[in-house]
Amino acid sequence: MTNFVSQTNTSPSVFGDNTDSLEDFSELYTLIRNECGIDLDESKNSLISARLQTRYRALKLNSYRSYLRYLHSTSDKTEMEELISCVTTNVTSFGRESHHFEFFESQVMPDLMSRAKRGECIRLWSAGCSNGSEPYTIACSVLETFPEVAKYDFKILATDIDKYCLQTGKTGEYPREQVEKLPSRIVDSWFIPTGNSLRVDPQLQKLVQFNSLNLLKPWPMNRKLDAVFCRNVIIYFSADGQADIFSNLAEHMKPGAHLFIGHSEKISGRSGPRFTNVDRTTYQFDVGKAARKN
Repeated sequence: MTNFVSQTNTSPSVFGDNTDSLEDFSELYTLIRNECGIDLDESKNSLISARLQTRYRALKLNSYRSYLRYLHSTSDKTEMEELISCVTTNVTSFGRESHHFEFFESQVMPDLMSRAKRGECIRLWSAGCSNGSEPYTIACSVLETFPEVAKYDFKILATDIDKYCLQTGKTGEYPREQVEKLPSRIVDSWFIPTGNSLRVDPQLQKLVQFNSLNLLKPWPMNRKLDAVFCRNVIIYFSADGQADIFSNLAEHMKPGAHLFIGHSEKISGRSGPRFTNVDRTTYQFDVGKAARKN
């Protein structure tokens, strides 16, 4: 998933500490919040200041203020996409929070296999998929427990707002250190050595569909979801944004579907009571509560 970098940068701001600069930060953070929902505050000023030098120099601009003017003056969304990539980073690896995949394989997959064999469409979602390591780890779990999955209507949707992350996912090639948390047997089975990198097996790629999606904009899914991995994503949104996302999840998940969130996250908002905790940071959309709500 795509996360905001949490560490601080101690280098002084190239824009100074005057009132105008602080107002510029506030203006920029409002732009980012309105565009993608990421909620930044003044504790990130030094880090953002250092990172944005790359962008305004690439545009041959000479100041933070001129960069803000450029963002306001252009109708081309390309630079906004570059900005989002600039202020986010990817803290991710294959097999991260392995207890989720253990639960998924032992408690969720048996039911999904049974339903797929009865002709049901099965849809999983990696929301905030970053560079693709999460959806491909899900795909490994699916193929390990359900080798004949290709015969059935079974797909994994992977979405993120960062176009560079999505391109990495579509390419499916990763540094070897990113798969260190996976058992060697899984690496040997589902990854192909390519020089100093590893490429995911084509069977994994066939299961995963990558798309760009802003979680605060309308969701395009035309089928309800059977399981959702939305891990270490929610914490970067405002309280209202978090509540809206959980509300949307409740509307898009099948009764009994499972939701996996990050270890530092909790379900909030008016839809919170509709999810029952069934394991560590793992929830089930409650059939009875959903029925009573409707």
